[in-house]
Amino acid sequence: MTTPPVSVYAYARTAFGRFNGALSGYDTGTLAALVIDGLLERVTLAPAQVAALFMGTGMLGAAQLTAARHAVLRSSLPAHTPSLGLDRA
Repeated sequence: MTTPPVSVYAYARTAFGRFNGALSGYDTGTLAALVIDGLLERVTLAPAQVAALFMGTGMLGAAQLTAARHAVLRSSLPAHTPSLGLDRA
């Protein structure tokens, strides 16, 4: 079996936040969705052209265990876009 080539077309990170800081009103998925949509605009890539989302998370809030999936659903990516979340904890 031949493995298809993998290309990273774009990447970004969210702003660094502090506990109860200015970003505390945003959950992980919503903050990531804003970054995803900003990336799509910057690289002029249609959402349907994204094959998959790989998202690393430094610290998740207690109520959200699937931040990468939430990010896909809250961004302009098609809902069927596969996602993989990586958590350092």
